[in-house]
Amino acid sequence: MKKLLLIIVVLAVVIAGIWLLSSSSKEQQVLAPAEDSTGMIANDLNNINLGDLNSDFQSVNADVNSL
Repeated sequence: MKKLLLIIVVLAVVIAGIWLLSSSSKEQQVLAPAEDSTGMIANDLNNINLGDLNSDFQSVNADVNSL
């Protein structure tokens, strides 16, 4: 019975150690972009092509108006 308890404790410690090491290495891999200024973000947002939103909602508007 004591051997089983010892094996369970050792396995729990090993699993916790592996989990701790893997989670700390993931945090180190996260890198911020080289240039992350407000101007660049605004430029990216302005370059998004939304297409013609009015034509996309014409059928929705027709359904709502028919109610």
